[in-house]
Amino acid sequence: MKKTFPLVTSVLLLASCQTYERIEFSPEPILAQLEDQRKVDLPESFSFIQAAELMDKNNLAIKQLRQEYLALQKIADIKTPWPNPTLTAGPAFSSDSGLSDAGSAFPFIGIGFSIPLGPRLRRNDDLNTLKALAALNETVLRHRRYYFELNQSWVEFNLNQQLKQIQDKLSSTLDLTETAAEKLMELGTATRLGLNGIKLRQAELSLKKLDQQIRSGEALAELSDLLLIDQDSLSKTRAIKLKLKSPEYNFTQLKELLLKNNPDLARAEMHFHKVDAQLRLELARQYPDLNVGFDAEEEVGEDTNTFSIPFAIELQLFDRNQQAISARLSERETALTNYRKILNRKISELNKLFRQQSLAAEKVKRLDTLLLPLSRLQLEDAKKSLEIGSINILRYLDLISESQQIELQGIELRKQAWYYLIELEKLVGQPLTSDELNFPTTEILPIEDPS
Repeated sequence: MKKTFPLVTSVLLLASCQTYERIEFSPEPILAQLEDQRKVDLPESFSFIQAAELMDKNNLAIKQLRQEYLALQKIADIKTPWPNPTLTAGPAFSSDSGLSDAGSAFPFIGIGFSIPLGPRLRRNDDLNTLKALAALNETVLRHRRYYFELNQSWVEFNLNQQLKQIQDKLSSTLDLTETAAEKLMELGTATRLGLNGIKLRQAELSLKKLDQQIRSGEALAELSDLLLIDQDSLSKTRAIKLKLKSPEYNFTQLKELLLKNNPDLARAEMHFHKVDAQLRLELARQYPDLNVGFDAEEEVGEDTNTFSIPFAIELQLFDRNQQAISARLSERETALTNYRKILNRKISELNKLFRQQSLAAEKVKRLDTLLLPLSRLQLEDAKKSLEIGSINILRYLDLISESQQIELQGIELRKQAWYYLIELEKLVGQPLTSDELNFPTTEILPIEDPS
């Protein structure tokens, strides 16, 4: 029974080990599955909220982040185990008077344990918990980043559709102007020079429309990647018109949001706490383990057995983990300096973006309250002048074209205003207007002192 005990124990330990499970990997079925998933019938009218919901459901990068967090959380849920005991067994030999004399053999068996005296295991658990928390926070931060990227692409997609409508109207106006100019030239009231000027404007507009198609394709490609939807399906839907809103926070409130939600600051803060946890772990490694053993053997020629229980502990006379502790101390100071450096840069960036966004919003406001109303009033007056004969049809069509050019300018101004607003939201880490829904509301979790 004593001889079979080590063998039985070893077999039981090996039986409890995990085994390898094979996963088949083949690119062709994966591609086919993705292509099927990307073909979705979208509604004729499509809102940003619907797009954000689709991204939450489909985006593969978000799914990957969640899987990475869950993997680290599983590790954190497993408490750091004690060192495994050591089992020894085998024959021992004895001799009465020397190596050349006949001796006898007898079995011995022993087991040893290492008992941690310091808080090393608990500090390792704390570090694993922080790693899982960092992965969760990274999932939240990256999810928010994808939200803002989706918002930016959606604005481009939306305004590009509006821009195309205005360009089509302008193209129709230029076609009418060209037709009218040709008829007037036949009557002798228009010149070839005027007609060529109209054709030149048509050619310039055709180049702008091609440039617009390129930009629309870029926005469609970005949306397709974020939503996992085919570009053809997206191009057939009509985006619900956006309305630009102003931020509902002043500069002081924006600084508070920056401290709580800025992604770079959150990562720098998490890095500081991870380095601090690593320092605590290195400090805990100063404490040695207590080694306890149990040995049993038979006495040669006797009917009695000998048992011993040895205790051993490492004397920390020379190596007290000084090098690792010194390195972690330096890393912690560097991490704190890095946080300050990033915070200083983000405050400067916030100041700049806040001013730029305010000026861009003011430009849109003046466009809506001054330029566009004056342009519409001018068209009404031009129509009356055409009816009474004070201007000819060419002049009237020119004024329509000028009004449509102002609308085109308005689209570009709105793009600029949206760009600065979204950049400001990216910086402070959350939407700044109350109508932006379906934002990832999971908060960045605070760091708790494990001491």
